[in-house]
Order: sequence, then structure tokens, then C-alpha cells
Amino acid sequence: MSRFRYSILVLVFLVGWLASQMVTAAPEKTSDKTAKVTLEKNDQGVAVLVDGELFTQYLVRSGSKPVLWPIHGPTGKPMTRSWPLGPEEEGERADHVHQRSFWFTHEGVNGVNYWGEPQSYPQESRAERKIGLIDHRVFTEMKSDDNGATLVTLCDWIDHEYQPVLEQHTVFHFSANDDCRTIDMTVNLKALNNDVVLEDRKDGMFGIRLASSMKVDAGHGGQIVNSEGQTNKEAWGQYANWVDYHGPVADETVGIAILWHPSNFRHPIRWHVRDYGLFAANPLAEKGFPESDRKQGPTTIKQGDTLTLRFRTLFHRGDQEQAKIADAYAKYAEE
Repeated sequence: MSRFRYSILVLVFLVGWLASQMVTAAPEKTSDKTAKVTLEKNDQGVAVLVDGELFTQYLVRSGSKPVLWPIHGPTGKPMTRSWPLGPEEEGERADHVHQRSFWFTHEGVNGVNYWGEPQSYPQESRAERKIGLIDHRVFTEMKSDDNGATLVTLCDWIDHEYQPVLEQHTVFHFSANDDCRTIDMTVNLKALNNDVVLEDRKDGMFGIRLASSMKVDAGHGGQIVNSEGQTNKEAWGQYANWVDYHGPVADETVGIAILWHPSNFRHPIRWHVRDYGLFAANPLAEKGFPESDRKQGPTTIKQGDTLTLRFRTLFHRGDQEQAKIADAYAKYAEE
């Protein structure tokens, strides 16, 4: 072989090798890429869009309160129950009409029930239930940037005699990537005309009703796991920093994790999380839960004062291990 031909072969080899190294070293597309989140006001409230597709909708009124529904996770499929806001889907139970997708209420506030709704109870018992109303007043801010979208709302908690009790100022922040969609919520409750007692009741405060296929008692592999390693029925009423509830939606495992921020007035808290798909964070209930050395219970907001609570909800792919919920909580706790 001539020296010239040999040199050409060596050169070809080197070019091919360098090209292969460049391909190998090329950065892979990561799931951490932030999606564009925008807000659109409409007749029902505000739609939250991820890259132009519906993530969720803030409904100014559903039953006796504002709610978020539907909520589409990172696979594009709904992750909360359809009924009673939409049609009763296969496998759903038409029970607990007040458990509407994603909400913030409490059963006992100065003797008034904001958790239930009139249709939750028989006609003859509705008056004695003293059922209240959470009335959306106004959107005070709507903005979108590279970090997501922020929606700020003002609501009034009205008692059974149509008197205002609390003003609720809520900051929602929505963000998303390929593997997870996040709703941050900061709730400020201000006592208006009198001191306000938030009572010891297990039905409260921040709640979600999961898609029917995800719930434990559907028998499709749904599971509840908390930060202490307790699962399913063992996790009900227990103290934990976070709880994850995962299961299949359209043959893909997805999960919802609620993280309780350590700056909140009680930490950690008890969780009202059930096999049938109810998932609620409750810093007030004690009497209705299992015995414990720790104690929570009622609290009073003095007239003119404000109680602030912070939550982060992750709608993620996979189970709590695959979604690294413990790491996500550690990061959230530092904020």
C-alpha cells in the first residue's frame, strides 16, 4: 500500500472516530426542560395551559366553593375524579358530592361547615348543618414568565347567616416539565369581624379526590406512601411531612404528592388520606384520628390577624421512588 493511500485511510478513520465522539458527547434532551405555562380567563374562571394544552381550570364556583378541575398530569390524562363536575367515568363512585377534584375548605369554622354542601346531606338536616359558602370575589393578579404562571385570588368565607367570616387570599403558581406538573399554593386566611376558631374536625383542609383507577381499593396497584414509610390504611391519620398517592391512569403509573411546608404553623401534620381516593392535608384534626403522643387540634385566628399555609402538589410520572419525592420535599423545605 502506498504511503498516500495509507495516509488517506488514517485520516478517514480519525474523522469517523471524532464524529462518533461528538455524537456520544452530544447533550441528551432532559425531562427537566421547563414548559411554557400560560393563563387564559374565560366565563368559568381561568384556564391554565401547558404549551397551549389544558393543565387545569380554576372554576370560580363549583358547589359551594372554587375548585381546580380537570387536572391533566404529565401524560396528558386526567388525574382527579370527573364526577360531579363532569360525567361519571367508569369505575367512579358517585359519593361525597363535595369532594370536587382539588379544593381548600374546613368542616368546622365558628360552628359553620364549609367542607360539605347542601346536597351532601338530606333535606331535613341541611339547616342544622349550618353550611357555609366560599365565594370567589376577584382575580387580583395573572402573569406568566419563564418560571411558570401565577394566579392570585380573593375569596370570602360566608356563614349560614350570610355574614363574612374570613378573607382568603391565595397565590397559585403553576409550573411544568415532561415528568411533573406542579401547583404551589400559599393560602392566607384573615379573620374579619371576630376571632375565628378553626375546629378539631377530620374533614379538612386541603383536599384532592383522585381518578378512580388510582385509588387503592380499585385493585389496580394504587398505593399510598408517606414520608415515614407507612402505606395505605397505615398512613391514614398519621403525622408526615409529605404523602404520595400513585396508581395507573390509562396503563401508565402516575402519582400525586402533597408536600407540607415546614414553615407552616404546625409541622408535621396528620393526613386524611383514604383507600377510596380522598387525599387531604389536615393540621387541625385530632379527635377523629388514631391515638398519638403528638397533639394537634383547634386553633384561633384573632380578629384582624392572618394564618398562612403553604402547600406544593406534584402531579408526576411513576411512583414516589421514581419521582424522587423525598428529594423534592427536601428542596421545597429549603425555600
